[in-house]
Parts: sequence; C-alpha cells; structure tokens
Amino acid sequence: MSLLVACDRLQIRPLFADCCQFLQGCLRPDNCLTTRAVAEMHGCAELSRLCAEYAFDNFEEVVKH
Repeated sequence: MSLLVACDRLQIRPLFADCCQFLQGCLRPDNCLTTRAVAEMHGCAELSRLCAEYAFDNFEEVVKH
C-alpha cells in the first residue's frame, strides 16, 4: 500500500493503476478494511468497491480480525 500512496502523491498514474489492480488480488480478511480506507483516501474507486464486497462476502472472518 505504501507504493500506492507514493504513486498518488507523485501522480504516477500508470503505476498507481497497477498498484490498485495488484492489491485487488491481495485481499484477505485481516486487510480488506484497511485497504478500503486507503483506496478511499486515494481515489481508487474500483478497489474500494471490491474491498467492501470482499468484506461483505467474508463478514464472519473479517470481524475476527
């Protein structure tokens, strides 16, 4: 996620998009809410939506973390 933040601050859009896509494949119950918060702060709407969907679909596991 640090790279995503850096790419946003430095306005490196191609790498920013790649980071958002990479993070989509890294979602787990223990990181989906944090990832969503970061996605929201940095304008990655699709990643944010997928995080919310993941949290909903895996609610029982997410609340354990």
